[in-house]
Amino acid sequence: MYNRYILLLINFFYGEYMNSKQIEAVLEVSRTLNFTKAADNLYITQPALTYSIKSFEEELGFKIFDRSQKGVGLTVAGNYFVKQLRNMENTYRTAVEQSLNLNAQFDDSLSICLPTRSSLYFLPEIISRFKEKYPKIQINIQYIYGNKRIDSLLNGSSDILFAIEDPNVKIPNTISQTIFESGIYLVCTKEDPLARNKEITTKDLDGYTLLVGGGSPYGLRKAQKQVLSRNKVNVLNSPDHETSLTLISLKEAINLIPGFLNDHNEEFAWIPFSTQERIPCQLVKRKDDSRPFVQDFIQMAKEIYSNHSNFKL
Repeated sequence: MYNRYILLLINFFYGEYMNSKQIEAVLEVSRTLNFTKAADNLYITQPALTYSIKSFEEELGFKIFDRSQKGVGLTVAGNYFVKQLRNMENTYRTAVEQSLNLNAQFDDSLSICLPTRSSLYFLPEIISRFKEKYPKIQINIQYIYGNKRIDSLLNGSSDILFAIEDPNVKIPNTISQTIFESGIYLVCTKEDPLARNKEITTKDLDGYTLLVGGGSPYGLRKAQKQVLSRNKVNVLNSPDHETSLTLISLKEAINLIPGFLNDHNEEFAWIPFSTQERIPCQLVKRKDDSRPFVQDFIQMAKEIYSNHSNFKL
C-alpha cells in the first residue's frame, strides 16, 4: 500500500517526465545497483528494465546510472536525483503512517511548530493537561528554526506557531496571544569572571567580544545596541543560536540571549542583563481555525506559565 501512495505522490510532481513503472525501476536499481536483481525484484525481464531506464534518462537529459564491466553506479546527477526521490518516499511513508495512526486512534490532530525544544520549556506539562481534556486529539511537534515556521502555519502544515512579538513583522490572517515575557541574559562560560556577577551591566562588557546577528528579535537588538553604543566591545557575527553557543564554549566570545532559549542544563552561566527590554513570546494560530481545542491549548500554555511566574525566563 505504501508503494502505491508513494508512487502517486512522486508522479504528481514528476508526472510530466515519468510513469510509475519508471519510478519503481529507478528506485529499485538505485537500491540494488544490479540490473538483474532489480529486474527479478520487479518481476520483469532485464531487457525491459534496461530499456525503461534508458528511455527515461533520454527524457530527463542526463544519465542516472553509470554502467561498466565493474558494475552499476550512480552518476553525480543521478545520485542527487535519487536522493530527492528517496526523501519524498520517506516523507510520504511517514505521512501515511501518521495518518493511519490518526485514523485508528484519534479524532483530530494538533501540530505545534517551535524553533527549539526550550522555546516552550513547560511543553510536557501543557501537553499532559491538554491530553486530560482531549484524549482523542493527536499532538505533533515540529522543530523549525527561522522564518519557515511562518510558512508552515500559513500553508496548514502546523496549527500553532511559537513566535516573538516584533512591531515590524505581522503575520497575515492570524491571531497572536502572548504566553510569557522573556528576559535577556549574558551567556558565558562558568569559568569567565563575569559568571560571578548577579547582574551584568553594559560597563561590565568592556573589552569583550559580543556575538550579534542570527536573526535576533527586536528587543534583543535594542539591548545589543545598548552595549555597542559604548564602543568598547568587539563584535563577531554569528548565523544562529547553536553557532553562538559553540563560540561561547570556545571562549571566543560572549552573547546576549533571550531566556526562552535557555535549556537549563547548567552548561553555561546565564546572568541577567541590566535592561528594561523584555521579549514577548507568543503562540499564533490562523484566524480561520475555529476548532475549540486549538485555542484551549494556547490558553492552557498561558495559565501554566503564569503558575511558574518565578521561573527564570
